[in-house]
Amino acid sequence: MMKIIIVSLLCLSALYVRNTVTNVSGKNTGISLRVSCTDNDHDGFTDCQGDCDDNNPNAYPGAPELCNGTDDDCDGAIDEQCVPVIDISDAFVKEGNSGPKAMHFTFSLSQASAQVVTVKYTTADSTASHLSDYVKKQGMVTFQPGQTSKTIAVTINGDMVNEPNEYLKLRAGFATNAILLNDSSNLGLIKNDDATTTVAENISSTGNEKKSNRSMSAVLSPNPVKDILTVSGIKEGIAFSICNAEGKQLLQQYAGSGAFQVNISQLAAGLYIIKFMDRGIMQSLKFIKE
Repeated sequence: MMKIIIVSLLCLSALYVRNTVTNVSGKNTGISLRVSCTDNDHDGFTDCQGDCDDNNPNAYPGAPELCNGTDDDCDGAIDEQCVPVIDISDAFVKEGNSGPKAMHFTFSLSQASAQVVTVKYTTADSTASHLSDYVKKQGMVTFQPGQTSKTIAVTINGDMVNEPNEYLKLRAGFATNAILLNDSSNLGLIKNDDATTTVAENISSTGNEKKSNRSMSAVLSPNPVKDILTVSGIKEGIAFSICNAEGKQLLQQYAGSGAFQVNISQLAAGLYIIKFMDRGIMQSLKFIKE
């Protein structure tokens, strides 16, 4: 008569059970049992419940079957009656010195659909501002049946200000007949191509030591501004110019004492730049005239 050892297996998180079955003589039969019932990807399904890829949170029983070469719904078939995935590229463009430039974002479908696919989008500020660096845009991209690629253009405003590279965001959502990939928030890089203008460095009275070129901290307020711009942080008596976005000089005057005011009521609405020399370095500050 065989003595049977009954092994109880419980599906508990992070529990692994390993046992062998022996006969009455105590000889190992070689039968080995191992059960893992973890939910590594935190999708609400363990492998005991049919999760076919416990390292992929988008794969579980009943999940949408995406057109991505993966068995997402864990039914043993790949991409059957699948839903296309929308992917959006990041983008970049050199700013330029004047006029508009186009930054292109590409929307791609993982697979052509027999249905019309749509997705809405909008731009958003990051380090770049829609008040001066680019033109705010929103709308909807539409893929007709059979189409897999669409491109939109965001207008970038060129200027002659030497500044760090800047970024804007493109956010997408509310897709129909498709699913958005990842967080659907993409970056657009506005690459600065303006060089700093410098002049010969000043020499101290000893002739051996160079004076510091550390720049001042100039501030414009309010910004945007209607008629009167308050300027602070420019040393009294230093000449400064106000130029348009194309670099054309429109006004020139000298800095007053402390915080002083500049009447810009005669300027048309738009982007302007204040330029002045600070210890041998050309400084530029942007402001918006409403």
